Amino acid sequence: MSIIGLSTALEVRAAIREVGFEVFLTPADTGGVPWSPSSAATDPISVFVVQENYRNTEIDGSLIRSGDKKLLMEPEVVFPKTGDIISVQGVEHRVESVSAESPSGLAVMFEVQVRKI
Repeated sequence: MSIIGLSTALEVRAAIREVGFEVFLTPADTGGVPWSPSSAATDPISVFVVQENYRNTEIDGSLIRSGDKKLLMEPEVVFPKTGDIISVQGVEHRVESVSAESPSGLAVMFEVQVRKI
């Protein structure tokens, strides 16, 4: 990990916390098997995000649908995964996709696509 990468990650985190807002992420249950799922309850995790809208040209009706939200998430708290639930201003959304923005090999933020449940 380079000092420049770490510095950039800290700057992005500070910017997201300054202009963004708090959401709560509940990790999807990934333990167990379908016939015997894990019973471990997971508490919601507080993270900060900046919300952006998808451009009309990005909405294709299948991968990205009208109403989907793009969240730019701080990287230090948790690595979001498809299927996780994020409560955005009291409304639950399911994580549809995640991409890490990591220009120097260190994730400086996550771009998270969520869809209202």
